Amino acid sequence: MRQKPSAVASGMVKAAKKGPWPRRGARWTVAELKRLGKTPDSVLARRRGRTIKEVVAKRESRGIGRLTGRCPWTAREILLLGKMNDHELGRRLRRRVWTVSYRRDALDIPPSYPVRNSIRGRARKFGCSGGLWTAKSAADLACRWAL
Repeated sequence: MRQKPSAVASGMVKAAKKGPWPRRGARWTVAELKRLGKTPDSVLARRRGRTIKEVVAKRESRGIGRLTGRCPWTAREILLLGKMNDHELGRRLRRRVWTVSYRRDALDIPPSYPVRNSIRGRARKFGCSGGLWTAKSAADLACRWAL
């Protein structure tokens, strides 16, 4: 008994690509183009059957920025505000310095300014207690330097 030739074998219908990226190199649909920049590249690539490089290249060629949502502050991060200076905390939390200082100001947390070793040494030399500057010690120091 002879079987009918399939539509794919006869060339009437294009065979669907098999493999991890079935739509690689295919034309972009309007729906896909609308999702660029709104959905993370990796998610869009996985859902649409494209490579991440292909999605990134298309997004960048159209001048669309990358989706970077705001990362909410955790309780642990908020507890660190004011414990160290904003530059150090921003480096440790991988946040921008102005973001750290803005958040600290919004929560009415006073800034923490570390006293440098060089300032401590000068403060001890001129008789300031504990290496901290006070109004009296600053005035005294100004008088000594004016000589």
